[in-house]
Amino acid sequence: MPVQDRRTSRRLIMKVPLRFRPMKATSSPEETAASMNISTHGVFFATEQKVSKGLLLQVHLKMPREIIGDDVEE
Repeated sequence: MPVQDRRTSRRLIMKVPLRFRPMKATSSPEETAASMNISTHGVFFATEQKVSKGLLLQVHLKMPREIIGDDVEE
């Protein structure tokens, strides 16, 4: 049986620079990465850093105009 796609918004293949770190480790330095695809409800990115499945991350990025329609601050 095929797996149903649960996405509710269109995803765009875009490389957007971003910074991230674990939510509960705000004193940890931020790591850098770039998105592989992005939507109004999420971002997919790859990193060389080991990130445990289910770990909540704090992510900083500037959402592209193609996603939100207007320029915004980070």
